[in-house]
Amino acid sequence: MRFSIRELVAVVAAVGLGLSAFKLGGMTLSVFSALVAMGTLAAIIVGLVGTGAWRAFGIGFAIGTAGYLVLHLLSPLSASDDQFLSGEATRLARRYFQRTFYINRETGEQAEPDDPRVQPNPATMPFTRWRRVTQPSTSDLTAAVHTMLALLLGYLGGKFASAVFRVQSGNRTDGAETG
Repeated sequence: MRFSIRELVAVVAAVGLGLSAFKLGGMTLSVFSALVAMGTLAAIIVGLVGTGAWRAFGIGFAIGTAGYLVLHLLSPLSASDDQFLSGEATRLARRYFQRTFYINRETGEQAEPDDPRVQPNPATMPFTRWRRVTQPSTSDLTAAVHTMLALLLGYLGGKFASAVFRVQSGNRTDGAETG
């Protein structure tokens, strides 16, 4: 399997944007998800009008990406992510990217969870000035995990389809015999 410089730059950029979606969530996640959706639509177009290895990659990418998302959305188990790879990936993302802190409602000051000022006090609990904040939200992390997995499966599907095309067309690049 060979990689071009352009392909490596694209993969590094996609991984970088995906990791920033994990870290920041919100608008960055929206941009990342939109780019993956546009890439999938572009792959469908290339699969319809392209030729050769480009067409094979486009079809493989579209099937991998859209297939993962459709199967995930239609699966009766999707409510319980623990049974999928995405559940473990979400747990890892929460451990490494999610942060919980407190914000003072009056001053905007931030405090860590172990700060004694934010510890629960039964006498003043209804009147607390501190608001708990978790960033990025668990739903943002879950969406980022699914987007990254869809992108990964699309890329692998495209590479597989391109390799199959090259083998079947007798244009192998690894020096092996075709038959």
